Amino acid sequence: MDIFNETKLKNPEIKKQILQNHYPSGFSPTDNLANDIIQQFWFSDFYNSLISDNVFLKHLLTYLDKKKTSKFNRYDFYSFLFDQVVKYDRNRMILQKIALVFEKLQSDVMDSSEFIKLLRNDCISKGKFNILWMEKNHLGKISNRNGKKLFIWEHHTLTEFLVAEHLLKQKNFLGEFQKLAIIEQEGILLVYGVPI
Repeated sequence: MDIFNETKLKNPEIKKQILQNHYPSGFSPTDNLANDIIQQFWFSDFYNSLISDNVFLKHLLTYLDKKKTSKFNRYDFYSFLFDQVVKYDRNRMILQKIALVFEKLQSDVMDSSEFIKLLRNDCISKGKFNILWMEKNHLGKISNRNGKKLFIWEHHTLTEFLVAEHLLKQKNFLGEFQKLAIIEQEGILLVYGVPI
């Protein structure tokens, strides 16, 4: 049985794959490293870890083989992941703009017709990406929910990383961050869900 054909993996299966994978470089991850990786992904998403998806677990195993790291850094992993998928910085910036639209909506889901309009918008995607490309690269897909045809990102942390990467490149990082972090809801300003 090929573990990569299964739908979602549980933490013990993920750990087993990390520890028992054949790494061409000869890398041999420690038990502590495997636990740290699982903990970092579980902490932010205990109900749906990114690496419980076989495609992203494969990327993680490739990352570990190439980086041979003794200390795991999620930001470095996501950067590596998008380096594998998007080869040019200008295309990465376009993906960041697309992700920014979703983060402003506070969603990883959009009506498919709206998403197609977004992809056709010259100010955003410049026609570089389409739904087939997103599906092929396992970033998002079209799915039906409650009779509606929707574009859905494979995991919410994909857009979160792209937006964080975008924000870090801004001259006014704090101002741009505040635009996303502060939400007016029923006349109360919230920062990360805490009234101010």
